[in-house]
Amino acid sequence: AMKEVESKPQDPIPAYHLARLHASHGNQQAAIEWLGKAIQRGYKDFAYIKTDPAFVSMRDEREFQLLLLRK
Repeated sequence: AMKEVESKPQDPIPAYHLARLHASHGNQQAAIEWLGKAIQRGYKDFAYIKTDPAFVSMRDEREFQLLLLRK
């Protein structure tokens, strides 16, 4: 996943995938960081972020909620 991010530094999709990967491994801080990068790079499907099963354990976290307000 990191190679994909490095090869497409402005593409939001690889950053989103990396956020999902970190979230699925319980690394919430890294997931928040990469989700923020995905949004900065143009990821706009906030409805999906809110329902994405990868982020279920993070939905009540303040930092996660703040990211969703960026839209």
